[in-house]
Amino acid sequence: APHLEGLVSAAERLLDGAAAAGKLREALQQAEQALEWIGNAPERRLRDRIHRLVGGKERLRLEAGEAWSDAAIADLRKMPESRRGKWVAVIEQCAAAEGGSPSTRWLDEARKLLRTLGETEFRRRMLAWLPLVSLPRTARIEEWSEYSPDPNQLIIEPHAEILKGLAWLCGVREDRELARTIGVLAASAYRKVPMIGPRAVRVGNACLPALRSMPGMEGIGQIAILKAKVRFGTAQKLIERAFVSTAARLGLGRDEIEEMAVPTYGLSGVGVREERIGEWCARLDVSILGKAEITWTSVDDRPRSSIPAEVKKDHGEELKDLRAVGKDIEKMLPAQRERID
Repeated sequence: APHLEGLVSAAERLLDGAAAAGKLREALQQAEQALEWIGNAPERRLRDRIHRLVGGKERLRLEAGEAWSDAAIADLRKMPESRRGKWVAVIEQCAAAEGGSPSTRWLDEARKLLRTLGETEFRRRMLAWLPLVSLPRTARIEEWSEYSPDPNQLIIEPHAEILKGLAWLCGVREDRELARTIGVLAASAYRKVPMIGPRAVRVGNACLPALRSMPGMEGIGQIAILKAKVRFGTAQKLIERAFVSTAARLGLGRDEIEEMAVPTYGLSGVGVREERIGEWCARLDVSILGKAEITWTSVDDRPRSSIPAEVKKDHGEELKDLRAVGKDIEKMLPAQRERID
């Protein structure tokens, strides 16, 4: 309805902070109900404006059904009302995140809300909530069109907007754990889902300006890891630009950039990479002879001698990517040994 936003603006001027009553209230409620059927961001924001005009309470934009939102909703319900109100304000700000990178105005307002909430509190919740984004839906959808991607592997539209803003907020200070968490969030968002490609391009792209703007060296370290892990072509171009611009901002020389650009393939410790795929943990071990082997363990630490059937059925793209990483490492190691020598 092209004129609806203008009508809502007229109602806001007329009411001037008061709640609607009578026939105007009834008409606004009907418009709000009609907009419930539309999930796009502009319509959601318009619906929320109407909700406030009819005197409704502030909405909590999180919806149950995804692992990370379930955890967030559960935590928010346990909080005192005053603290929960601060979190609602932060989530509202995140849901209003627009564009490819945060504007100065958006960041200024977000920083104020972050100071009110407390950076320690924000950090603790992000380290608990964001790693859960990589998990499938908790409220499983059993039926969908054969021409559509599996919705259980996707992130719903309202949550993608919120995650975008939360990622930007994580980039306002240097923090190793937050940088690593944003790197994992980006890799999860760029993960391929059959029939659609990356599961949440907008979220993945939002992680890059967060890492790029993060003070210190932690952000560029995670961008370097994404350069090796992400295989989505368009994302690779964005990652490369973020890597080069961040290196320039930090004043890194060409040799230092090239050294950081050597792929680590997500390895930690001595030749080990662990990754959660569905309900299983995949461990990629690189031997001293340069052979990469994948072993499997369940969530309760039971080893599995072969690839779990669930992984083959529901996580084929992730399995394919992990195997590709193993092959890349086996090819890369001889050249790296020669370079070191």
